[in-house]
Amino acid sequence: MLNTLVRELENIDPVLNEALLRECERRDRDNGFDPEETHDSEELLDFKCLCFGQGNGVELLKALNEKTRYVLLELEMTGSFSYKQCFLRGFEITGIDDHAILAGKTFLPEFNSAIQNRFGIPNKWPGISLNPESKRDIKLYSDGIYLRIYCRGGGFYKFQDDQVLIHGTSVTFGPATVGPNRRLVEEGLQLLSRKEPYKGYSFVIQD
Repeated sequence: MLNTLVRELENIDPVLNEALLRECERRDRDNGFDPEETHDSEELLDFKCLCFGQGNGVELLKALNEKTRYVLLELEMTGSFSYKQCFLRGFEITGIDDHAILAGKTFLPEFNSAIQNRFGIPNKWPGISLNPESKRDIKLYSDGIYLRIYCRGGGFYKFQDDQVLIHGTSVTFGPATVGPNRRLVEEGLQLLSRKEPYKGYSFVIQD
């Protein structure tokens, strides 16, 4: 079973929730957005545009000049052997203004779908508290396999010219760019810089 789960997990993108991106694009089209047309920032705002494949979500964030949240998550399974992987989530541009809700909405359903609803994963991050150490992880067990989903930290990002500025800390989960977490975030950002619409942007960690 563990080998099967690992194969399924290796298909999950470490820096973007692909299903969420497709859902955002479908929602935009349903709202009347035409990616073949050029829309100004006011029109994008009216659309609440998240159409990431065309880069319009980025254009909207630049127009709003607001910071957006991201989280660094770690998934670990142990049984006859172990598997560990880190994931950045929040760069899909979801408009979620809470790190715990972001972690739950962008990752838990995605992961649950990938492993075909094994383990009974909750549909939201449990027991949120202002204490960063209180509920950073979800621990589950099924058929001889221990599963841990751990939020290593969170922060914010903001577009400025041709840069994506990474800064700040999550009240719930603590900082994502302190200690060993920083290297994990840097590796994730390198992957992200190769994907649309982040090509051409440089990521700058300001902490």
